[in-house]
Amino acid sequence: MKNKNNLLRLFSLVAVLAMVAVMCFSLASCEKNEPETPKDSEGTKITIQVTVVHGNGTSKVFDIETVEGATLRSALDSVKLVQGDEGPFGLYVKTVDGERADYDRDGAYWSFEQNGTVMMEGIDSVKVGDGDKFEIIYTAA
Repeated sequence: MKNKNNLLRLFSLVAVLAMVAVMCFSLASCEKNEPETPKDSEGTKITIQVTVVHGNGTSKVFDIETVEGATLRSALDSVKLVQGDEGPFGLYVKTVDGERADYDRDGAYWSFEQNGTVMMEGIDSVKVGDGDKFEIIYTAA
């Protein structure tokens, strides 16, 4: 009889542990319900101006509509103006308006200015405001 009680207790303990494990896995797989943050597609519409200065010295001006507080990257992506490689600090811009600056090959890169001042942050961090003027300048070594 004693063995039967011990076996019943052991079976009950295993069943409880199995139920706890199932509950833990179920909770872990539930979607988090975090508050929504504003997206770049929401907000007051604004216009920024982007001037691309190519390697041959010619320039091209783009008037881009976006929303207040959007990042420069989202504005540039909306008109497919830049391409590059994702890195730990955001997009490393290699191609602008179809022209590639290849630092590894010849030391050339794209320099970014906001309202006449060299940007010290990447395009993923810089927020745009109405009437901002940006220059993207091909810079040879």
